[in-house]
Amino acid sequence: MCIRDSINAEYGGSVSLLELSPALYTPQPNEKNHIGKVFENESTRDKNLDKAAKEKKTLQKKQRMSQQENPTGVGGIDETELSGLAEQYLENVQGEQNSEEASMEDLLRRRAKLMDDIADGLEIQDQDKK
Repeated sequence: MCIRDSINAEYGGSVSLLELSPALYTPQPNEKNHIGKVFENESTRDKNLDKAAKEKKTLQKKQRMSQQENPTGVGGIDETELSGLAEQYLENVQGEQNSEEASMEDLLRRRAKLMDDIADGLEIQDQDKK
């Protein structure tokens, strides 16, 4: 293989020769088959990606069409139903907060009692062992 510096060659430049290993230019057994399989796999992959993109585009188009046909609220739910669900959610959240507050108050009360017992010099038994 000959590599030539084309810019310098016109003006008396140098020419370089490069020797390649036989492994770089001698085909291996079944090399054509392997390369063919690689190209075939890539071709199949490209087709599958194109098909998935087309399906996604079709699905989005169907969703837009259904939203245009049914413009009530989000996903076919009307505003009154949506507001009812929002109220129910807020009630659930408030109930959980109240439960956590009650649990925390109970824990603080038990802690204060234990601190008083320790200050009085009483031995404390583990409640799990009772």
